[in-house]
Amino acid sequence: MHHLLGVKSNNFYSVQKRKVSASDDPTHQEMIVLIKDIAKFSDNTYGARWVKKYSIR
Repeated sequence: MHHLLGVKSNNFYSVQKRKVSASDDPTHQEMIVLIKDIAKFSDNTYGARWVKKYSIR
């Protein structure tokens, strides 16, 4: 598959591995929900620094 995309095999498989592990992590999923709620509440007005500041509280 990596030949079709024109990337090195180790890069292709490391990205695939990271995607699976991040999606299976319940804490990661909770953070995604929290960030989406903050974005919805603020009408997507605030940037990453603001969201990070208020999601850690």
